[in-house]
Amino acid sequence: MKKLYSCSPDFFKPFVIMVLLFPVFTLNAQERKKIDSILNAVNLVAYENPDKAIKTVTDLQAHNNLNTHQQILSLLTIGGAYSVKNHNQKAIDYALQAYSLANAQNEDNERVRTLVFVGNQYYILKMHDKVNHYLDIAEQIIGSKIDKDSIHFIKGNVYFIKAVNYKDKLDCEVAINYFDKSISEYTKAINKNSNSINLTIALIQKGLCLTDLYQLDKARDVLNTAHDLSLKNGYKENRFYADIALAKTHYSENNFKESNAILFNIEKEVEEYHSLTLQNEFYSALADNFLKLKDYDKYGIYSTIFLKQKREIDSLEVNSFRHLINEISTDMKDARENETRNENIYFIIAIVTFLSLAAFLVFKLLRVTKSLRNSKI
Repeated sequence: MKKLYSCSPDFFKPFVIMVLLFPVFTLNAQERKKIDSILNAVNLVAYENPDKAIKTVTDLQAHNNLNTHQQILSLLTIGGAYSVKNHNQKAIDYALQAYSLANAQNEDNERVRTLVFVGNQYYILKMHDKVNHYLDIAEQIIGSKIDKDSIHFIKGNVYFIKAVNYKDKLDCEVAINYFDKSISEYTKAINKNSNSINLTIALIQKGLCLTDLYQLDKARDVLNTAHDLSLKNGYKENRFYADIALAKTHYSENNFKESNAILFNIEKEVEEYHSLTLQNEFYSALADNFLKLKDYDKYGIYSTIFLKQKREIDSLEVNSFRHLINEISTDMKDARENETRNENIYFIIAIVTFLSLAAFLVFKLLRVTKSLRNSKI
């Protein structure tokens, strides 16, 4: 069984949404409360219907005089919706607009929230250095300026993305330390409803790491906790991912029939959920099990579905990278043009300096020559 894609965009949909929702806002003006309520509600709509979320927020921006906080939240909401659609570069573009606005207004909570969001998008794109860059800035701000009411949730988000980044870039032993930190912070957070989605995701990722380290009993304990928490709160997708991860623990000890039993128990729900990446993970797991069981007919069926979906996912990722490459190329072109412009300026300065010096020397030479002539006379 292949490693579950820890960078799966669909898997991080709830994480993205909860980054945007927290903290719950307490406002005085009735109209402001109404707009904030709409934006918070739209964040939840974005989880299932990103196109509707984008349209609603765009209409809200066009017909209302939004304050700074609402402008930032609206940009992040649109970014979150694009992330759900797997358009990660668009998500980054909107988040960076929000970050610029937060910077201009010196809004530290908003700055950290946008930095975590951007770090998560770059993690999905596997651009690990960029992940660390944005999260390091977030940690510096957290160190001294973040309100105590939101500190645990925000720290949990930073530790979580660092954990999954280390999981991919280094190894699970390093990552588990950060997963434990994120789980600890999420558990301390005041807003338990907003927090529990991210907590279940952190538990699932820790369970996957423990499985990779063949600590299977510990992995099952963690994954069962994630399953129960997801079931209690109605987080279907997280529950499905927890069960797929549980199936992997049985695969790791060659118990392929038990692995299949777990998968078939959620097959109908997964098919009805209409999440491309989730289904891709699910069919990949089934295909791997049937290959090991030497049931080549069923392996052929599930591997065909898996490969078709994988091509669709890869196509979306290619489009995101294409945008990034174009952006990088534009930056490099601008840098070259600036460098050429600077070289031209330096060249002109050098020529002017040389000509000025030459003129000065000629002038001095003429003065000396004239003085010598006068002395001879």
